[in-house]
Amino acid sequence: MAGYGQFTGGDTQGDTDSIRFRPTNQQILLPALILAAILASQSLLLLAPHGTGLLTTLRQILIPVLAAVLVLTVALNLWVGVTLTPSAILVHSFRRRVIPLSDIRGIDIKTTLGTRTVMITEVSGRRTRLQAPVAGGLAPDRRFEEKFHTIGQWWLAHRG
Repeated sequence: MAGYGQFTGGDTQGDTDSIRFRPTNQQILLPALILAAILASQSLLLLAPHGTGLLTTLRQILIPVLAAVLVLTVALNLWVGVTLTPSAILVHSFRRRVIPLSDIRGIDIKTTLGTRTVMITEVSGRRTRLQAPVAGGLAPDRRFEEKFHTIGQWWLAHRG
Protein backbone atom coordinates (compact mmCIF):
# COMPACT_ATOMS: atom_id res chain seq x y z
CA MET A 1 0.00 0.00 0.00
CA ALA A 2 2.90 2.36 -0.66
CA GLY A 3 1.80 5.91 -1.42
CA TYR A 4 -1.71 5.10 -0.21
CA GLY A 5 -1.46 5.90 3.44
CA GLN A 6 1.07 5.17 6.09
CA PHE A 7 0.05 2.32 8.34
CA THR A 8 1.60 2.35 11.80
CA GLY A 9 1.40 -0.50 14.27
CA GLY A 10 -0.54 -3.75 13.95
CA ASP A 11 -1.01 -5.38 10.57
CA THR A 12 -2.62 -3.82 7.51
CA GLN A 13 -5.61 -6.17 7.60
CA GLY A 14 -7.57 -4.20 10.17
CA ASP A 15 -5.63 -4.40 13.42
CA THR A 16 -3.80 -1.10 12.87
CA ASP A 17 -3.30 1.58 15.50
CA SER A 18 -3.50 4.44 13.02
CA ILE A 19 -3.56 5.35 9.35
CA ARG A 20 -1.97 8.54 8.01
CA PHE A 21 -2.90 10.24 4.74
CA ARG A 22 -0.75 12.97 3.21
CA PRO A 23 -0.89 14.78 -0.13
CA THR A 24 0.56 12.77 -3.03
CA ASN A 25 4.07 13.54 -4.29
CA GLN A 26 2.63 15.41 -7.27
CA GLN A 27 0.42 17.45 -4.95
CA ILE A 28 3.46 18.36 -2.86
CA LEU A 29 5.85 19.26 -5.69
CA LEU A 30 3.50 21.04 -8.10
CA PRO A 31 2.71 24.06 -5.86
CA ALA A 32 6.40 24.39 -4.96
CA LEU A 33 7.45 24.42 -8.61
CA ILE A 34 4.74 26.90 -9.59
CA LEU A 35 5.70 29.23 -6.74
CA ALA A 36 9.38 28.96 -7.65
CA ALA A 37 8.64 29.75 -11.30
CA ILE A 38 6.59 32.81 -10.33
CA LEU A 39 9.32 34.08 -8.00
CA ALA A 40 12.01 33.47 -10.61
CA SER A 41 10.12 35.25 -13.39
CA GLN A 42 9.29 38.23 -11.19
CA SER A 43 12.88 38.49 -10.01
CA LEU A 44 14.18 38.38 -13.57
CA LEU A 45 11.75 41.13 -14.58
CA LEU A 46 12.98 43.32 -11.73
CA LEU A 47 16.64 42.64 -12.46
CA ALA A 48 16.52 42.77 -16.29
CA PRO A 49 16.66 46.58 -16.69
CA HIS A 50 19.88 46.76 -14.70
CA GLY A 51 21.69 44.38 -17.06
CA THR A 52 25.11 44.16 -15.44
CA GLY A 53 25.80 41.63 -12.79
CA LEU A 54 22.65 39.67 -13.50
CA LEU A 55 24.28 36.26 -13.16
CA THR A 56 26.02 37.29 -9.96
CA THR A 57 22.76 38.55 -8.53
CA LEU A 58 20.99 35.34 -9.55
CA ARG A 59 23.60 33.21 -7.84
CA GLN A 60 23.75 35.30 -4.68
CA ILE A 61 20.09 36.12 -4.12
CA LEU A 62 17.62 34.30 -6.31
CA ILE A 63 18.91 30.74 -6.04
CA PRO A 64 19.02 30.67 -2.20
CA VAL A 65 15.58 32.30 -2.01
CA LEU A 66 14.10 29.78 -4.46
CA ALA A 67 15.71 26.90 -2.58
CA ALA A 68 14.25 28.16 0.70
CA VAL A 69 10.78 28.54 -0.84
CA LEU A 70 10.91 25.02 -2.28
CA VAL A 71 12.02 23.52 1.03
CA LEU A 72 9.35 25.38 3.02
CA THR A 73 6.58 24.50 0.58
CA VAL A 74 7.51 20.81 0.58
CA ALA A 75 7.88 20.79 4.39
CA LEU A 76 4.45 22.38 4.88
CA ASN A 77 2.83 19.91 2.50
CA LEU A 78 4.45 16.97 4.27
CA TRP A 79 2.95 18.20 7.56
CA VAL A 80 -0.64 18.56 6.37
CA GLY A 81 -2.92 15.57 6.17
CA VAL A 82 -5.04 13.40 8.40
CA THR A 83 -4.37 10.59 10.87
CA LEU A 84 -7.05 8.06 11.77
CA THR A 85 -6.76 6.71 15.32
CA PRO A 86 -9.13 4.33 17.14
CA SER A 87 -10.71 7.25 19.01
CA ALA A 88 -10.34 10.32 16.78
CA ILE A 89 -9.41 11.84 13.45
CA LEU A 90 -6.39 14.11 13.77
CA VAL A 91 -6.43 16.92 11.22
CA HIS A 92 -2.92 18.25 10.54
CA SER A 93 -2.95 21.77 9.18
CA PHE A 94 -1.39 24.98 10.41
CA ARG A 95 -2.89 23.99 13.71
CA ARG A 96 -3.67 20.44 14.70
CA ARG A 97 -7.29 19.56 15.38
CA VAL A 98 -8.69 16.46 17.07
CA ILE A 99 -12.19 15.31 16.08
CA PRO A 100 -13.44 12.48 18.29
CA LEU A 101 -15.06 9.73 16.19
CA SER A 102 -18.11 9.81 18.46
CA ASP A 103 -18.66 13.50 17.53
CA ILE A 104 -18.86 12.82 13.78
CA ARG A 105 -22.30 12.80 12.14
CA GLY A 106 -21.15 12.07 8.59
CA ILE A 107 -18.30 11.93 6.10
CA ASP A 108 -18.84 12.87 2.48
CA ILE A 109 -17.14 14.24 -0.63
CA LYS A 110 -17.37 17.93 -1.46
CA THR A 111 -16.57 19.11 -4.99
CA THR A 112 -15.51 22.73 -5.49
CA LEU A 113 -14.29 23.96 -8.89
CA GLY A 114 -13.56 20.38 -9.95
CA THR A 115 -11.51 19.52 -6.86
CA ARG A 116 -12.86 16.76 -4.62
CA THR A 117 -12.14 16.81 -0.90
CA VAL A 118 -13.32 14.80 2.09
CA MET A 119 -15.69 16.75 4.35
CA ILE A 120 -16.41 15.77 7.95
CA THR A 121 -19.67 16.95 9.53
CA GLU A 122 -19.78 16.92 13.31
CA VAL A 123 -22.86 16.48 15.50
CA SER A 124 -22.61 20.19 16.37
CA GLY A 125 -22.95 21.05 12.65
CA ARG A 126 -19.34 22.12 12.25
CA ARG A 127 -17.86 21.03 8.92
CA THR A 128 -14.16 20.34 8.42
CA ARG A 129 -12.53 19.92 5.00
CA LEU A 130 -9.58 17.53 5.15
CA GLN A 131 -6.28 18.55 3.49
CA ALA A 132 -5.76 14.98 2.30
CA PRO A 133 -6.93 13.06 0.39
CA VAL A 134 -7.69 15.58 -2.37
CA ALA A 135 -8.24 14.98 -6.10
CA GLY A 136 -8.83 17.19 -9.08
CA GLY A 137 -7.38 19.63 -11.55
CA LEU A 138 -3.60 19.60 -11.61
CA ALA A 139 -3.50 17.46 -8.46
CA PRO A 140 -5.02 14.09 -9.33
CA ASP A 141 -5.10 11.24 -6.84
CA ARG A 142 -6.05 7.98 -8.53
CA ARG A 143 -6.76 6.39 -5.16
CA PHE A 144 -8.98 9.18 -3.81
CA GLU A 145 -12.14 7.04 -3.74
CA GLU A 146 -10.33 4.22 -1.98
CA LYS A 147 -8.92 6.62 0.62
CA PHE A 148 -12.35 8.20 1.13
CA HIS A 149 -13.89 4.77 1.72
CA THR A 150 -11.07 3.86 4.11
CA ILE A 151 -11.82 6.97 6.19
CA GLY A 152 -15.55 6.18 6.18
CA GLN A 153 -15.05 2.52 7.09
CA TRP A 154 -12.59 3.46 9.85
CA TRP A 155 -15.19 5.82 11.34
CA LEU A 156 -17.95 3.20 11.14
CA ALA A 157 -15.75 0.56 12.74
CA HIS A 158 -14.42 2.73 15.59
CA ARG A 159 -17.13 5.27 16.43
CA GLY A 160 -18.42 3.22 19.33
